Amino acid sequence: MCQQLEIGLDMDTWEIIRMQRQAEDGLVIKVILRVYRSDNGINIFRDFVVSLDKTEQFIPFENLTKEIVISWLKEKIDPEELDLVLNLEIETQKNKNKNILIGTPW
Repeated sequence: MCQQLEIGLDMDTWEIIRMQRQAEDGLVIKVILRVYRSDNGINIFRDFVVSLDKTEQFIPFENLTKEIVISWLKEKIDPEELDLVLNLEIETQKNKNKNILIGTPW
């Protein structure tokens, strides 16, 4: 199940692809995140690798939830930078598709 998050005026879907953790204590040190965005029929996704630091509020690995991890990611990722990257990808796809028509002659 993906997590829906409102960023700016767009609705993005955040999906945690993978997490890396330390074997000795379960501390999550890296998260691979996929963010999906749709705009006028153009659907894109972009993967991000986010390194995490040890926090004072350590949560054992078995007690983590998607919501907790995504809240960490929201603190680490600049929403303006995320918007810029995703909107640039959408514009790139729009430009690629300008000369492509879809449909049938009947």
